[in-house]
Amino acid sequence: MATGVAVLSTLAASRTEELLSAGRSEAAALTGGYQLAFGAAAALLMAAFTVALIVLRRPKPDTAAQDEPSTGPTVQPGSSDHRSGRDL
Repeated sequence: MATGVAVLSTLAASRTEELLSAGRSEAAALTGGYQLAFGAAAALLMAAFTVALIVLRRPKPDTAAQDEPSTGPTVQPGSSDHRSGRDL
């Protein structure tokens, strides 16, 4: 987080200095610097939000398993039929 604030502050200061050297008033130069930093932060936020939507999607349920009808209980080889007491 501190790195992001440092980068945005550097952008704002650089733009402010550029506008001051171009002859703008101090208030207009500061406003222009902060406007650039705010715009950059908003663009980065939108990019992060887009990446999060793409990467963090919920997995789709397996519809093939839900569409197959159940064929009843399955009996494993070597198991016994407990109802009749005999081995299968």
